[in-house]
This record gives sequence, C-alpha cells and structure tokens, in this order.
Amino acid sequence: MSFAGTVQAMITSIKNNARDRKTLYDSKDLYILKSNDGFEELLKKHATPEQLNEISSKLKRRNRINKIIAILVCLLMFTGSVFIVYRIMF
Repeated sequence: MSFAGTVQAMITSIKNNARDRKTLYDSKDLYILKSNDGFEELLKKHATPEQLNEISSKLKRRNRINKIIAILVCLLMFTGSVFIVYRIMF
C-alpha cells in the first residue's frame, strides 16, 4: 500500500540529485570552427549529364564487384567451416 510513497520518494531523490549535463555543442572549446571557403567553390561547379551517367555507371560497377566479392568470401567461409566440421566428425 505504501508503494506510491516509495515511488514518489525515488522520483524526488532523482530530481534532487540531477545535474546539468553539457553537450558537445554547449562548450565551443571542444571543437574548432572551419572556414567554408572550399564549399563555395564546390557549389560553382556543375556536372554535365554525360559526366553524371559516367559516375553512376562507375558506382554501379563498383557496387556490383563489391557484392560479388562479399558473396564469394561468404561461400568460402561456409565451405571451409563445413569441411572443418566434417573432418572433426569423421
């Protein structure tokens, strides 16, 4: 029956012990502001549709190669683990 009083006491204790927490952005000494000089130059550059298509095809090819390599590595690991288990069993 005294559960509510106990819970209230815990809540009050937590509130009394609370401290102000600082985040990374509260203290400006923790990080250095960098100038955005290079950013303005990047905004001025434009890519032609041909360049965008070339970049897209390169990214697709690279992603496909990475996916194939990941599949091959998984297959090799699976085959190796099956072989090891087979050798241990028999």
